[in-house]
Amino acid sequence: MGTSWGGMYGFLYMLSHQEKVKSYACIDGKVNSHYQNHSLIDFEMDKSQEILDTTNSASKIAELEFIISELKRIKSSNFADFHTDVNWMKHEVPSKLGFNAYFADTSKIISFNDVLEDSALLNLMKYTKEEYAQVGEKAEIVNRAFRNNPDYNNINIEPELKNITTPTIVIQGDLDYVVGAKHAELIYNALSGLSLENKELHILPDTGHCPAIESPEKLANILTLFFSKHTH
Repeated sequence: MGTSWGGMYGFLYMLSHQEKVKSYACIDGKVNSHYQNHSLIDFEMDKSQEILDTTNSASKIAELEFIISELKRIKSSNFADFHTDVNWMKHEVPSKLGFNAYFADTSKIISFNDVLEDSALLNLMKYTKEEYAQVGEKAEIVNRAFRNNPDYNNINIEPELKNITTPTIVIQGDLDYVVGAKHAELIYNALSGLSLENKELHILPDTGHCPAIESPEKLANILTLFFSKHTH
């Protein structure tokens, strides 16, 4: 299984080593960075304009006009130095526009303290509390290295997916704005080398980028049936 960037990574692995994989699940994954980046930008621009057309607040108008101008600037860039911009797009802009890029139901968000208090989860992840406390800082370093690299921000393996012959299931939350709401359909359609019996598409309703948290039972049932079918 590969989730989010892991979805891309799983496909990259299979394109080189399909003989080692019997079946694969791409969960809220990406294969086309151009689609991913522009999907969020376009959604936020439309959302900003929609609010702009209905507000009379001078401060809100100024805020929305700034957001639109920044999104236009980012859209015209080559995404070379994208770390600051993408964090702004995913974590700051959504709250101003009334949505969350990652979660359909924000009450499902698991906080840092929630994890620290869950000894079973820490044991499963093989982290001590002290080690887990360093995860965020390390992740930020990794994300900055990736996101300030135009090769990563523009990677697109959509055309190569026709070479995938391994049974594949594509799953995505219908309110996942991180990779773009139609990314799963894009991936499914690009898997043109697979018969309908060997590929599946599942869109989970009222779910964002983290179905393992928001819709765990639905996700588990779908995965169990798929992997049971494609084990040989």
